[in-house]
Amino acid sequence: MAVESPTAESAAIFLCCLEIFNFYKVYAILNEVFLAREVDETSQ
Repeated sequence: MAVESPTAESAAIFLCCLEIFNFYKVYAILNEVFLAREVDETSQ
């Protein structure tokens, strides 16, 4: 898998941790991070 950005690398690390952490908690964290970034970028 080719990782092109730090965000993609972070997402890959989170996906690798799904076996350790509760899937819904990781999904909620990723969802908040990506939504917060999207809202922040569009408001500039």
